[in-house]
Amino acid sequence: MADLRAHYGWVVYQRTVTLPERLGRGQRVVLRFDAATHRAEVFLNGERLGGHVGGFLPFEFDVTGRLREGANLLTVAVDNRVNQSTLPVGNEGGVAFFGSDNAGIPSVEAAKRHARPQNLPNFDFFNYAGLNRHVELALMPAAAYIEDVTVVTTSIGDDGDDATGAGDGAAAGPRRVAARADLRVDVAAAGPQAEGAAVRIGIVDEDGREVAAVHATVRNGHAAGTVAVERARLWNPGAAYLYTARITLTPAGGDADAADEYLQTFGIRTVAVEGTRFLINGRPFYFKGAAKHEDPFFHGRGTDPVLNVKDLSLFRWLGAVPQSRGPGASPRRGPRHDRPRQEPSVRGHVVAGQRAEARRRPRRHGAVAAGARLLPAAARPGA
Repeated sequence: MADLRAHYGWVVYQRTVTLPERLGRGQRVVLRFDAATHRAEVFLNGERLGGHVGGFLPFEFDVTGRLREGANLLTVAVDNRVNQSTLPVGNEGGVAFFGSDNAGIPSVEAAKRHARPQNLPNFDFFNYAGLNRHVELALMPAAAYIEDVTVVTTSIGDDGDDATGAGDGAAAGPRRVAARADLRVDVAAAGPQAEGAAVRIGIVDEDGREVAAVHATVRNGHAAGTVAVERARLWNPGAAYLYTARITLTPAGGDADAADEYLQTFGIRTVAVEGTRFLINGRPFYFKGAAKHEDPFFHGRGTDPVLNVKDLSLFRWLGAVPQSRGPGASPRRGPRHDRPRQEPSVRGHVVAGQRAEARRRPRRHGAVAAGARLLPAAARPGA
């Protein structure tokens, strides 16, 4: 592979994806990218699917009917150039970060006029680019499917007989149990038979027992319900407890074979700020920790679930809070079987971020991998 460290411009990734016979028949098929930095153009079997700008949010394309049985050629062109309109921001006009190019020195200015085009970052880390997160094919029922799931803890009741701590000061222990917790669950649905579809929302504890359930009907693309969990186990820093929302959507026609199901893990907790205090479940929490960069020498910003587990284990050992230092540094929400992406919640970590993240559609179960990393095929010149 050519040395791409100082590369400027486009790189083309290609991979042949072979699908088993009949896979995807009668299904909606989506090609999903967790991230492509900084700009991407995507082609399937020579046909352009579309593009995306920005390297820190996922995007997807509906490829239903575009996949062939057998071999399919997936091509992704990615542009690593930065300027004043990109995130992170690059410099323009030949000026480097904080004057690090010794601007104004005649010999330096002469060399600049003959230098090849290059990125001039306005930031203090390497300009990682490319397909740095997963690329997947996801299948779901074509008639009606679950598009998004939101679970919000609206209230938690009194501690009841929870004896782990009382009072309202820094010495009070964490709240482990609430007499009752109320959850608001919103399910976004899509598809030609989604309107009027029946939705069942079941809440399952860590022992696999269903502790609450509610039924709803899709109206205007959404079905929502309030679920009450008695004797709710609360999520706490360093003592995580996770429930699972099992959502089942059955099309309006009542065909159970066409039902869609999604599992979303979550913790029951409340977060609030009162004056100078940050409260989790009504108890003060003091932040102490360090920044977590996604910058290992062997993968750069590429997704590495094993390394994430190791890093978060070190934070736990230190009793520290990981800060997501810079765009893309916080672990992504993932499916129930993809535990490394959920490690902060699973391990009871509080993650302090530097930015607000846009909401993302849930990742699907039963995804067919189209390649966690596509191998660069060639560099493509041009703008």
